[in-house]
Amino acid sequence: MPLPQRTIGKGLKGSAVGLGCMSLTPGFYGKDGIPEEDAIKLIHRALELGVTLFNTSDLYGPYTNEQMLGKALKNVPRESITICTKWGPMFDGKGGISHTQTREYARKACEDALERLGTSYIDLFTLRGPVQPGTDIADLMQELKVLVEEGKIRHVGLSEVGPDQIRAAAAVVPISAIEQEWSLFARDLERDLLPVCRELGIGVLAYSPLGRGLLTGQLKDTAQLDPADLRVTASPWFSQENLKQNLKLVEAVEAMAAKKGVTPGQLAMAWLLAKSPDVIPIPGTKRIAALEENAGAAAVSLSEGEVAELEAAVPFDAVAGDRYGHMHLTYKANVQ
Repeated sequence: MPLPQRTIGKGLKGSAVGLGCMSLTPGFYGKDGIPEEDAIKLIHRALELGVTLFNTSDLYGPYTNEQMLGKALKNVPRESITICTKWGPMFDGKGGISHTQTREYARKACEDALERLGTSYIDLFTLRGPVQPGTDIADLMQELKVLVEEGKIRHVGLSEVGPDQIRAAAAVVPISAIEQEWSLFARDLERDLLPVCRELGIGVLAYSPLGRGLLTGQLKDTAQLDPADLRVTASPWFSQENLKQNLKLVEAVEAMAAKKGVTPGQLAMAWLLAKSPDVIPIPGTKRIAALEENAGAAAVSLSEGEVAELEAAVPFDAVAGDRYGHMHLTYKANVQ
């Protein structure tokens, strides 16, 4: 059965479960991605399942992720798919990340992405924060507004920015979606970002909806991961002490999933889909079997009681550790 479609924010359309492409090329989830031909096969299987929204970034690879996605979608009718990409941070050649946030760079990033993706327009072009000191986000959005008027992008997005920055950007150009981590394990946006998004009619692309793999129930030990994996190098959730606590929460999700006859990952994403009609989860994977399992989450419906039961099993602040440690790719939530 084809995946249901959703329209979020200012008319951004996509399948109820999208595909995050970051893990398909080397960099964040270990030093290796998967062979390009296998990545393209996975994307083609996603299309067969009814996945229509694909999320990438110039940072992934860098650049090769967009190129691979462009190859995979080359012969697909353009209006049948939604291509989302990000710009802003880039590797600085010294082992770190630099942020260029100027109008000139925004235009260059857009035009370069169009070439790599092999398309005449980008459905959602997202500034990946945090916004740097001295950057006037309102001025930056003026260039995005021009790019919309030129037809090079159809929707503007923001990622890892704060509530005031969302308001300032939305005063210049319509913002269709924020791309933000959201799962049973990462709910801080519900306090400070989601109220602003709902007020302004902005949707959410929820990245890492499976708690970076923890909520699948398959990841029990960091020994299963490449030593270069982001989860090993930069995620406090996976430190030895924190992981022990977090796996207790996963056990509760596993028990509820078994009772419902679904996988823990499907239950976790069904929870997210039930939380808001204005969200599209964008899980990533290197495996076709996991892709198929993720797509199946769209067919799992939860009652209000089941949503409440899940939230009681994984309380708001029960996850041990921050979302990121030394990584500087995330905004700091103002949580009282």
